[in-house]
Amino acid sequence: MTADDTAAHDAIQRTRESLGRCVACETFLQRFYELFMASSEEVAELFRKTDFERQKRVLRDSLYVMLVAAGTTQGPAHDELERLARLHRDMAVTPDMFTLWLDALIEAAREHDTHFTDELENDWRLSLSGPIELMKSGG
Repeated sequence: MTADDTAAHDAIQRTRESLGRCVACETFLQRFYELFMASSEEVAELFRKTDFERQKRVLRDSLYVMLVAAGTTQGPAHDELERLARLHRDMAVTPDMFTLWLDALIEAAREHDTHFTDELENDWRLSLSGPIELMKSGG
């Protein structure tokens, strides 16, 4: 394992730990959706008829899938991420929305993780960059 691989692995682990602290807060996922939907009219319209109790469970699970798939090119988590990418493509999610999504997610994490730092923000961005690029590509 190279130094870059080790650094990426450590960033993913710190992001997983942060995510665990965030989802332990009952309001984390709700706050994420408030921030995300406020980020653009297109995003708000996309979620207009959403069952948010179900959607929050899906998001929580998807975040863990993204972190398991981060840094991989194959395996069950990567396959699931590809399936999610195709689903989002079919729902006409634009690449710009993924940027808004990540910014809202990080803001919600900053508000809910008492250990959040600028370094941890960088870990979140690094850890999710590969999965987000796959999502943008549509699988």
